[in-house]
Amino acid sequence: MAGRLIDVRWQNLNDQSQLFDTELEIYGYNRNGLLNEVLQTLNSQTKNLTNVNGRVDHDKMADIHVTVGIPNLGALEHMMDSIKNIPDIYEVKRAQG
Repeated sequence: MAGRLIDVRWQNLNDQSQLFDTELEIYGYNRNGLLNEVLQTLNSQTKNLTNVNGRVDHDKMADIHVTVGIPNLGALEHMMDSIKNIPDIYEVKRAQG
């Protein structure tokens, strides 16, 4: 029995035209300018920032949730590492759900 051959093409991993919405949770100590630094870092890596929501608890801990357009996993990891390097940021993770 002879097998069938079909044409297969792999997705171009360098294609920046297709973005996937990704939600991130960012936690850190709320100090003057923290949100501004987070947003500057995000804007330097993506022009697709679709949602920002933040609050500060009674212990001055900032809880920032953002939705950004990401082309691939490598770009996401780079973005998360960049945010983690901001002073007073303690945790950056993908939102569950």
